[in-house]
Amino acid sequence: MNAPQFASKATLSAALSAALILSACGGGGGGDSNNNSSSNTNTNTQNTVTALTTTCAAAVPSSAMLAIAASGGVASASLTLSGPTVSLNYAASTVNSERALPTNAIIATSSDGSCSFTATNQAQGLKLALASSRLGMAYDPSTGEPVLLLGSLNTDTSALAGTYNMVRYQRDVDTTNNNAVSTRTSYATFVINSDQTWALYKNADASGTATATGTLEADGVTGRLLLVTGSGSTRIERGSVFLSGSGSERILAVAEHDPSNDGLTPTSGLFIGTPQAAWSTFSASVAGTYQTNSTDPSTKALSVSGLSLTPAGGSAITATANSPIQGLLTAQSNNHVLLRDGLIAVVNNETTGATTSGYLQLGVVPQP
Repeated sequence: MNAPQFASKATLSAALSAALILSACGGGGGGDSNNNSSSNTNTNTQNTVTALTTTCAAAVPSSAMLAIAASGGVASASLTLSGPTVSLNYAASTVNSERALPTNAIIATSSDGSCSFTATNQAQGLKLALASSRLGMAYDPSTGEPVLLLGSLNTDTSALAGTYNMVRYQRDVDTTNNNAVSTRTSYATFVINSDQTWALYKNADASGTATATGTLEADGVTGRLLLVTGSGSTRIERGSVFLSGSGSERILAVAEHDPSNDGLTPTSGLFIGTPQAAWSTFSASVAGTYQTNSTDPSTKALSVSGLSLTPAGGSAITATANSPIQGLLTAQSNNHVLLRDGLIAVVNNETTGATTSGYLQLGVVPQP
C-alpha cells in the first residue's frame, strides 16, 4: 500500500488516514484528475489553453537549472516551451564523485496557463512546477522520485556562512547484503562558518555537540564545492554543496554521495536547508498551494495557511511552530516541515536503520 501523504506512518489514526492516504495508482502516481497520460495534444478535456500566462513564461529560465533527485543524483536541466507545454531535458552529471541523475526527458502540459505542469509522456501524472526562474520541482522519470530544481546558483562562498534549518533524505545501500536499500530521514541544524568549516547537528539545535564536522573545499577541476570530513588519510568527500539566492532567500542543497567510512554501505541523498529564523518572521510569505511529488508517490497539492496544512481532498492538519527547532514546523508528531520562499520539504523522522522507511515530500508554489 502506498504510504500516507504527509503523515507519520506510526501515529496516523485510521480516521485521519482515510482522508490523507494516497490514491493507489501503483508504480509512482497519485490521483490527480489532470493526468493526460500518453496524449500528444496540448489541450485538456476540461480546459483549453494555447499559451502560458506572462508570469509563468517569465519563470521559465533561459539557462539550465541544477537538478538533484531525492536519492542524490545530479544533472543539469534545460527547459523549452511550446505553447502550454514544457520539455525538460536532464543531462546527467559527469562529475566522477557524484551520483548521476540519468539523462532523460519530461514533457508536461499546463491546463490553465500556470507553471503547474502534468506529465504527458509518462502515465504517472507526476508534476513539474516552477515557483520562479531559480526554484522548481520535477521528478526522475525512471523512478518517480522528486527532483529539486535550482537556478541562479551563487558561487560566492562567503555567502554560505550562516545557520540553516535542514531536512535530509538518505538512501543506504548495503553491499554486504545483496545491495539491500534502506532510507533514512531526519532534520538538522547546519552551521557554516566564515572560514568554510561546518558542523551538523542531527535532530537537534546547535547548542549541543555536533554530529559531524568538516570543511567546504572547492574542487579545482570540476568547480564543485565539496562537503568534506577529515584530512589526510581520513579525508572523505561526502557530497556536493550548492547555494541559490542570497541573504534570507538562500536555499542550500547538498547532493550526498558518501562512500561511508568502510566503503561497504555507501549513502546518497538530498539535504535541503534555508536560513534559520523564527516562524513569525516569514510565516505570512509562505502561504499558498504547493504542488508536490514524493518518494511515497503522490501528486497531491498541499495548501498552507498559517499553521494549517491541508492536503488536497483531505482534512486540515494543525502544525506546531518552531518545533522541534526554531523555524521548522512539526505535524502529526513525526513529520517535520521546512517552508521558505515558495518551497516546501517534508520528512518523517525515521533514523534507526534498515527497518525504517523515511520519505521526502517536495513541492513549490507554481507561478500563476
